[in-house]
Amino acid sequence: MRSFAAALLLLCLPAVADSIELSSGQVFSGKVRLTRKAVFKLTDAKAHRKYRIDPSEVASLEMRVVSEAMERPYTFKNPGDPTKTYSEGRYPVRNLACTLTRKDGRTISGDLISTIVYLRPKGAEDEVRFKLVRQQKGTVGQSLADLVYVRAIRWDGAEGAFIPATLRGRIDAPHPLEAIAAYRRESNLVYPGRVDKDNRFEIGGLPAGTYDLFAQTRNEFLHPLESGEDLAAVQEATGMASDFFEQRKVWALQGTRKASRALVLKVRTGKTSFERELQGAKLWRLEIWLWHAVGKEWRIDRRVLLFRGRKQPDQVARTVRRVASLGAITIRRGEDKSLDQ
Repeated sequence: MRSFAAALLLLCLPAVADSIELSSGQVFSGKVRLTRKAVFKLTDAKAHRKYRIDPSEVASLEMRVVSEAMERPYTFKNPGDPTKTYSEGRYPVRNLACTLTRKDGRTISGDLISTIVYLRPKGAEDEVRFKLVRQQKGTVGQSLADLVYVRAIRWDGAEGAFIPATLRGRIDAPHPLEAIAAYRRESNLVYPGRVDKDNRFEIGGLPAGTYDLFAQTRNEFLHPLESGEDLAAVQEATGMASDFFEQRKVWALQGTRKASRALVLKVRTGKTSFERELQGAKLWRLEIWLWHAVGKEWRIDRRVLLFRGRKQPDQVARTVRRVASLGAITIRRGEDKSLDQ
């Protein structure tokens, strides 16, 4: 199996003929795959945002060189001493940024988190292995041309093309609707939507799948999750987790001991480095924590953000209420689904 250092993420869904263009000018055609359950991960440092994109939504990826240079190797003179001692020779360094284009035309740019991707060329039995990175570093004696990277990847959507679905409706709540989010069970990704003054909402760009809806009103958080029998044990484990937010309350737990989802409301009660800016407000986040149990021990796998904000000193704390009809919503490819509560 051959290997290339690359700086671009590929698609994992079956395709008729994907194409991968390298910086050397070489082009591969065939079928590509990611490791199981992998998603695209990009970080936009300027916007202070991180993205997790379902591969089924992606049409193409392109890379551009941000900077490249021939650097001198060095070591630090002593531990803790910033003084550098340079060695002979030079080695190449290249930094790249990624632009990801969704199949609905939207684009996202940022730094791509590294991963491994495989491509099976047409008529070949063996796959080509690509190591995807956002920075390349060579060795002394190499040139920048020796660092081959993926310049562009285009997915042939002749089969299984992503056709986004839309979910719209109205939330029956006594207070104004402030935010809405759809959580896709298959990928653990969250899709925020738009809301209006009549408590109506619209969430677009959805891949087919099963969704749970979460809503934020002026006085409540609405969710569809049940309260499992292990909730107390998960609450204890949540309290022991390392987190910036000292107060962490588990409001619901749904699933099995092999895989469960907990609804966690977190509040920062202590002081912060930007206390003056907060002016007495308390930071909060509503998240889904994914858990699994090993014997009597509960272990966290991942945290997924739903909503976040600031509670003003004169603001009443939001209550948390279960609305079963917000859960297990099945959406088909390209569907325009209406849901009224």
